[in-house]
Amino acid sequence: MNAIVIERLTKAFDGKIVFTNLDLAVTRGETVAVLGPSGCGKSTLLRCIAGLERPTSGTARADGDVGYVFQEPRLLPWLTVEGNVRFAARNDAERARITSVLTLTGLREAAHLLPKHLSGGMAQRAALARTLVRNPSILLLDEPLAALDALRRMDLQAALASIVATLGATALLVTHDVDEALYLADRVVVLGGSPSRIEAELIVPPHARRRRDADLTTERTSLLRALGVEDHLPTLSI
Repeated sequence: MNAIVIERLTKAFDGKIVFTNLDLAVTRGETVAVLGPSGCGKSTLLRCIAGLERPTSGTARADGDVGYVFQEPRLLPWLTVEGNVRFAARNDAERARITSVLTLTGLREAAHLLPKHLSGGMAQRAALARTLVRNPSILLLDEPLAALDALRRMDLQAALASIVATLGATALLVTHDVDEALYLADRVVVLGGSPSRIEAELIVPPHARRRRDADLTTERTSLLRALGVEDHLPTLSI
């Protein structure tokens, strides 16, 4: 069963078409990463699914409760970590989830801290906890790790993979990072062209998913080629 269905989706701003006739289905429990150059409409695609943007034509449907995690944490600076999560809770059932969500995201010991006292990785975990308190079955992740340094990014990639697996959630992740896409996703979609369209799709081999030691050289090369990057890589002569 599909959790996200996109059919002939077209979006234009002021007459300029960003993407046209996109078709994509994400099955329940699947993690799909979307790669593509800046300006190709990756974030706009998520916003259409979440209902934050109205499609010019076509449809984008999500069958389930949607949680959206932005690139910036967007925490309320006058509230603690726990306060930010509590602010997002809509009812007693969700408020009862606060402690478990803080534990799941590794923030239980930091619940009393204000955002100004958090590292970049902790702030992003807090943003994720704020989303998870509503118990969404679908996660839309708009480059949530882009602002982190390499080590914090790898740590949070592992945490995110574990959280998604624990929840059994469906996830659609926008990223510029090929290696991040290959680590986190079951399937990778590449957007490109002007207006954008799906240029390539790649299924990550099941045995290699969420493994740092997996040899994904062939898959990485294929994605770089689809992104038009491979031809610009230097060639070393020995």
